[in-house]
Amino acid sequence: MERKINGTFFLDKEWNIIYSSYHTIGEDNTRKEVKLTDSQEKELLQKVQKELNQFLDKMKEQLG
Repeated sequence: MERKINGTFFLDKEWNIIYSSYHTIGEDNTRKEVKLTDSQEKELLQKVQKELNQFLDKMKEQLG
């Protein structure tokens, strides 16, 4: 079975990530916290922040 991890990200009013948490849903439908290594989390947060910034730039461009 493929394991899927859900991420929750809290942003400040400038859209910067200020907090994150990760969990998975077990076969018994219980939510279980997932711990990432510091390097895994740093890499993931950089990717998420980059995607957020690209999205915001595109929206600003489209909205003029």
